[in-house]
Amino acid sequence: MNENQHPKQGPNSPGSSDQTITVKIQTAQGEFVRDFDKNQTIQDIIQAVKAHFNFSADGTYELRLKGSSDDPFMPQRPIVSYGLKDGAVLVFTDLGKAA
Repeated sequence: MNENQHPKQGPNSPGSSDQTITVKIQTAQGEFVRDFDKNQTIQDIIQAVKAHFNFSADGTYELRLKGSSDDPFMPQRPIVSYGLKDGAVLVFTDLGKAA
């Protein structure tokens, strides 16, 4: 056992800091920093940003890694599936009202 691990806590056990990630989300309204459980979905991040900045409930939004030209994150995927590092900077884009 690693000296930094509690006897009942492995690196992926509930309550371990390895279960959460801190992300900084940049929006046109400002920045938002929050911890999320890695098993939450990208949609959970989008919902948190919408609530924090009072974005429209029926708007269309996307989230991507800052500086990435890759496609936006898929809302239904878990955060952990993107391999984000603690402190990752994400860009939240308001695409307007849903049609």
